[in-house]
Amino acid sequence: MLELEGSHSLVFCTQLTSDDVVVVFAPNVTGPDPSKYVYFKFDIRGKILGRTEFKSPATALLITSAYEKDGSMYFFGTSTKSTECFNRVFNEYAPIYNPGYTEGGNNKLDFKWQKSLEEKMDNFHILKFNDNKLAFASTTPVADFKSKFKPAVGDKGASPYKGRRFLVESFVVTENEDYLIAGQLMGSVSMGTGNKVDSYEDVVCFHFDKSGSLKAQYGLGKLNNDKKSEIFDMFQNFYLSPDGKSAYWEVMEVKGVKGYEGFLEAYYGVPSFYPLYYPRIGKIDLSNATVGAFKTMGEGKYFLKRNFIRQQDAAENSVTYFGHDDDFKSLWVGKMLMQ
Repeated sequence: MLELEGSHSLVFCTQLTSDDVVVVFAPNVTGPDPSKYVYFKFDIRGKILGRTEFKSPATALLITSAYEKDGSMYFFGTSTKSTECFNRVFNEYAPIYNPGYTEGGNNKLDFKWQKSLEEKMDNFHILKFNDNKLAFASTTPVADFKSKFKPAVGDKGASPYKGRRFLVESFVVTENEDYLIAGQLMGSVSMGTGNKVDSYEDVVCFHFDKSGSLKAQYGLGKLNNDKKSEIFDMFQNFYLSPDGKSAYWEVMEVKGVKGYEGFLEAYYGVPSFYPLYYPRIGKIDLSNATVGAFKTMGEGKYFLKRNFIRQQDAAENSVTYFGHDDDFKSLWVGKMLMQ
């Protein structure tokens, strides 16, 4: 039984890798305080592990992702300039699969929430909870990203964040408690089937200090912008240096191809689009908040499949990749030293 007084809308919920569930609600009223949100944490059996009322940094806060790191909970979200309550600005979060709905099983309520994500936002927010209590809630105007935009050395294809929807691919807390958030802007594209599908566009990486203040946005342009490549997201990861002064940003560039991804597709003669990957890695100087040139592995002819294998050696701070050539005739092994 939820301990909520009055009418509320579900802002966001997700299940963590620990199997616990976190939930955020917003009041459906304009007064006396539409920013009085409620945060819950449950175990896998539904037992309440924590309940906290907190002041949201925006009356209408659109949360899109959450991470649990070292016992703390982090939520990332955006907002417009509106001072109306959540349910008057956005639609309630409802990501429940519905096989009776014709749009790929998504229900109509969730479809409306997805439409909310297409709005251009004015602010970016980070919320951190310690022991189920709000530690801080930061607000960064979208306009600030332009002044703190730093493209990778030699890169000409990146641009500052302008408030569009994006998917968070990776989040890490550094040794000095800086935060690195990497992902991709999202849109939609038609593949000729009559329906539009999600597309994954510009690569973004935000660097915040431990209080949630923006230090920099790092930019990296994509190498493949064709439709069959943009329908697949680019896996991203961070490797921290042993001295805590650097972070190595791994971006798995996508090359979309048409053909048979596996045995069954070839057996039944059903070709499709599928992704091939190759690593691109750049070094972030955490103290100076700069990013160097990216090194690309694979020489444009060696790739990793969707279920690629990587082997990390913590002792020498390296990553080894196992892949193949373009026509699957040769095995490829590559190693990147994070130094």
